[in-house]
Amino acid sequence: MQPNTRHRAVESRFRQLITDAELPQPDIVEYFCESVLFRWEGPKVAVAVDFDDLPGTCSTDCATLPETWYPESSERG
Repeated sequence: MQPNTRHRAVESRFRQLITDAELPQPDIVEYFCESVLFRWEGPKVAVAVDFDDLPGTCSTDCATLPETWYPESSERG
């Protein structure tokens, strides 16, 4: 999907947050109708940012994240 203005704003803000936290930039950014998915290949980590405040903006032929995909968080020592 081609990113729109909202996708770009979310991506820009997220990149600023991880830069401020001195974390590495994502390897892959994917755009969906109502979300942006950031993925890192090395540690196999993903962060999904949903556009919860934009109901009904997704067309029926647009890709979405699978409903059964939920990242698990864990602490590593």
